[in-house]
Amino acid sequence: MRRRVRSSAWLLPTVAAALAAIGCGGGAAGPADGGRPDVPFDPPEVGLDGGTYVPVPGNCGFDSASSPAAFCETFEAGPTAGGRAGELDPARWSAVRSAGIDTAFGGGIGKALLPQCRPGLTDALVLPDGDTVICDPTTLIPTRHLMTATAAQNYGLNTYRIRQPFDFAGRTGTIKLDVDLTNAGLLGWSAIAIAQDPSPTPSFDFPERGSGPRNGFEIEFMGGWCNTPNTVMPVIYRYRDYLNRYPGAPKRDYARYQFALCYDLEHEKPDRDQTATREAIDQYRNLIREFPDSGYAGAGRERIRVLTDLLAEHDFGVGYFYLRKGATASALGRFTTLEERFPDYGAKDKLYYYHAKALERLGRKDEAQTYYGKIVQEFPKSDYVKKVKLPAAPKEGQKPPETAITVDTKPQSQ
Repeated sequence: MRRRVRSSAWLLPTVAAALAAIGCGGGAAGPADGGRPDVPFDPPEVGLDGGTYVPVPGNCGFDSASSPAAFCETFEAGPTAGGRAGELDPARWSAVRSAGIDTAFGGGIGKALLPQCRPGLTDALVLPDGDTVICDPTTLIPTRHLMTATAAQNYGLNTYRIRQPFDFAGRTGTIKLDVDLTNAGLLGWSAIAIAQDPSPTPSFDFPERGSGPRNGFEIEFMGGWCNTPNTVMPVIYRYRDYLNRYPGAPKRDYARYQFALCYDLEHEKPDRDQTATREAIDQYRNLIREFPDSGYAGAGRERIRVLTDLLAEHDFGVGYFYLRKGATASALGRFTTLEERFPDYGAKDKLYYYHAKALERLGRKDEAQTYYGKIVQEFPKSDYVKKVKLPAAPKEGQKPPETAITVDTKPQSQ
């Protein structure tokens, strides 16, 4: 995995912050014959086009002079002889690399290929500590930036810790991270961890199998996790640890809410798997049961309502699929169960309509007419009323029509 980074991070000024690049794989290990390529370690100010590069001053986007950033790194100072930290300033950064625990299965840390960086480094093969370099502007990144290259099989990590501690007590603030990830081999992802104590390689329990930070959390930006494309899933696991360790904590209701919100953020559309939706509902219910008078309980109740409707819509989609495929009895069973399980479903007019349609196909026209009538009575402004043609009252001596109702069969939400 290659990772190109131009990072601007600030935290309020005690907590350690670390950036990590994690690789699911990335090639076999090469010979341990040195780290940095044979180029000048502190090059002159020369741009890729041969001209002179003038460093661009920056404040990490924090424009308020009265409230400057507690920490800001634009990498414009250029490379420094940083030891394990590569070309990062060792006074500000420390670095740790992990090859993953299953070294018998994987191949350890191999040589990584650097893409466009600066004269002498582009297309170089590097081992630690030469995998962490400061690059001149490129066609994609117009300023100096940090590039890290990770070539470690089976969940290897490159972790970069800000040495400066930060005081978060009673304060709020912003963390900015500008990162671009380019994958090769078996892919990987980037992450940021905030912890009470310094942690050399912070990670969650699986699949990285590393040590989790105490009293902290980790956010992983997973864009294409291990051959799973098009996934963006921030993962925060520390709330469960906090809830288990500190049953009497003063802000436990907040932690409960955030824990439920983590699952809530992962819920899928109605036509997808609803595992995260169900887990979010369970966690919101735990919040309400433990802290019924908390302000977060009110927000939890509203999210339960929304997510429950999502589950109902999922079940409706299954029933409608059966109906389209001609499995009318299965569709009717799904619609009947939905009506019983989700009495507050927000699209009952739609449910009644297709419930009636299924009954009608099974020859149960009197029952179908009952459901069509419910649409007119309970949802007089629904668009489904226009799809239902109720019979006119028969004149004296006139025989009622045999077919009482005709319907349009295309659902509005499909």
